[in-house]
Amino acid sequence: MKRLISFSICFLLAFSAFADEYDFYVKIEKTSWNVWLSFVITSEEEHTADLADVMNDGDYWGESCFDDVVVPETVNGYTVTSISSDLTWLKSVTVPKTVKEISSFVGGNSPVAIYYDSDLADWCKVKRPGWQTIKNIYVNGTKLAGDLVIPETVKEIENNVFANIKSITSVKIPYALDSFGVGVFYNCSNMTLLEFGDPIREVPGACASGCTNLKQVVLGNNVEVIGGGAFKNCKNLEDITLPPTLKEIGNEAFVNCEGLTSLPVDLAKIQTLGDGVFQGCSFTSVEPNCSIISKDLFKECSSLASVEFGNNVTEIKESAFEYCGKISSITIPKTIKKIGVSAFAKDYGLTSLTIESEGCYIANKAFDECRNLTSVTCKSATPPRMGGSEIFDDAVYSGAKLYVPKGAIGEYEKANVWANFADIVEVDMGGDEPTEYEPEDLNHDGDINTADVTRIYNRIIYGKNNEE
Repeated sequence: MKRLISFSICFLLAFSAFADEYDFYVKIEKTSWNVWLSFVITSEEEHTADLADVMNDGDYWGESCFDDVVVPETVNGYTVTSISSDLTWLKSVTVPKTVKEISSFVGGNSPVAIYYDSDLADWCKVKRPGWQTIKNIYVNGTKLAGDLVIPETVKEIENNVFANIKSITSVKIPYALDSFGVGVFYNCSNMTLLEFGDPIREVPGACASGCTNLKQVVLGNNVEVIGGGAFKNCKNLEDITLPPTLKEIGNEAFVNCEGLTSLPVDLAKIQTLGDGVFQGCSFTSVEPNCSIISKDLFKECSSLASVEFGNNVTEIKESAFEYCGKISSITIPKTIKKIGVSAFAKDYGLTSLTIESEGCYIANKAFDECRNLTSVTCKSATPPRMGGSEIFDDAVYSGAKLYVPKGAIGEYEKANVWANFADIVEVDMGGDEPTEYEPEDLNHDGDINTADVTRIYNRIIYGKNNEE
């Protein structure tokens, strides 16, 4: 009895300390204790309230001691429209259809189940944070599990509304939506199939991010936009076809989709291409033909061995091919006028680089740590402009040959960075492949003869190159 009196006094003191924080209280009587629901007014004008806290006056505070908490639709004349209280230690919460947001913290090991007292169309309007983990959600008495088909009655899908629901295995959205929030299926880690009907024109950001077992995505024929991070970290995604209507792909849309082994879209048809879209994918070869290859676009594609640039490419941005260790050769075509910082940095397998472009600008560290380069060929008589002093690794300057056009060696020997190469060789760039001549073959006719002696004589006497 003393223990009970002592605990009751402590609870009353604690309750009175929190009393000023809340506007209303609802007492739920249990067999051994009482549960107190604490509410705050969120809008006097709209007469709405939030369930801000759940407390008990039992002996087992912090244990899973409530069988079920039923949240009322109204309290003191105010409509309950949101729940922000920590729900971790509850077994179940029955939520009325008036609630439009559940921002509660729910711990990863929480047993709590949500029973939503309305249909799927209403549930799809409920806002939730993406990090919220609720293992079991029942809508109108039916558990959200297995194959989920969004009915035609659903016109709005709020942010994160199905996030972290592990029991969902496939989803089909066949009908048009008036609004489609971000992160709707975030971290539904047991979902293997996601299918969109033709009326869907936009896949929102983080839509299926973290769905690690997602293998197939079926997009409708009218999709125009894929939002940032839409399929990020879907490491088993291996089957997706991007329709010709697609105009925009957001940042990191397919990051770490390790199951993708080939580029699923013609980049030339994409009007807006975000950063890092295919970072960490398992492509073995790519033939990008977009105007600008965006930042981090193919970064960390560790299986990528072949890159062939199309004629539309004019710029390669920062770190676009960084850490692509299997690329052995790169040819920069005439159309490319700018190569960004660290564009090909840490491509440790790179041994051959050919720059066909005239007037190309190469930013600092563009080929940083590509220490296995043994051959660099510049086909322009005018040395490409350098944006710093650390374009190449130091080992390249001493160990690689720099091939330049016939008659251009003087320009390269005095040009910034290019002058650092210990071995600069003039070659005939007229054919498909540069032709290297013996050092003694001064007139590059393929023979070492008296004509080369005459050339040496003229250089000494007249200080110029001539054939006389």
